[in-house]
Amino acid sequence: MDASRSTLSAKLRHSIAPLAGEPTVVSLSDVHGHLEAARSALLAPADHPDFDPVVTIDSNGRLEWAGNDYVLAFNGDLVNRGPDSAAVLELVDCLRERAPAGRVRYNIGNHETGLFFRDVYPSDDCFTARATESTVRAFLESVLAGRVTVAFEGHRYVHTHAGHPDGVDPVTANEALAEAASRLLEGLGTEDDERIQRAVYDAFPNLFAAGRDASAGCLWLKLERLPADAPRQLVGHTPSEQPRRNGNMIAGDLIGANLERDGGEGVLLERPGEVLALTRSGDGDVERTVLERG
Repeated sequence: MDASRSTLSAKLRHSIAPLAGEPTVVSLSDVHGHLEAARSALLAPADHPDFDPVVTIDSNGRLEWAGNDYVLAFNGDLVNRGPDSAAVLELVDCLRERAPAGRVRYNIGNHETGLFFRDVYPSDDCFTARATESTVRAFLESVLAGRVTVAFEGHRYVHTHAGHPDGVDPVTANEALAEAASRLLEGLGTEDDERIQRAVYDAFPNLFAAGRDASAGCLWLKLERLPADAPRQLVGHTPSEQPRRNGNMIAGDLIGANLERDGGEGVLLERPGEVLALTRSGDGDVERTVLERG
């Protein structure tokens, strides 16, 4: 993660509206360090005859930004559990570097908060538990630069990792995350580090509070805890073999539940008038499912 790249403008950080045209938002969540499954999901548009590719494969086998009219959103929980967390973050960073500003987004999930609060809720042996101070610093600096956020406004849906019954306001949530990152950076590597971590965790419960009811922050609630009439949100966080809808909530955490079977991984696509899913079948083909139209 190169912290030297320019800060994303505030308006573009919170919404895709400043981008020219009406780009399709391609959302992939809950990769959890499973790089090959993520690659398969990201290549789904390229492998369907009705869609332009969002990424292509270069001569060295790496994924490259394809240059089409997309916003690619990594919607939280990219790390831990699987073996390739560092490589997944490197993929996000490389795609962001090659794409125009605002075309590659990264919303944090509850697992990324392991980089924020190493001493608040220490985790088992995993990427965030092993992260070096320089890795943590680079991640927090990416938050300050607007390259890592909580949410952004799509066409009709707010894209965020887990969602909330009252909805998630991107401006409020993203500014709170930046304030948290700034305070954590002040303590990083000092004797006050753990104390500041605990103070920041307590100061932003709407983001970070763990739990299974409405008192939890917006990074934690499962789909079944979100009412059908909540404001429109496109989320991950709730594992499922197929895309799921609960009223105004659409969830696309498709990798974890499909790791032990052929196919199933995929992406959600939001266009101005519809929401679709593109998922792998067992034979490698890509199937389209309409989740909302009109």
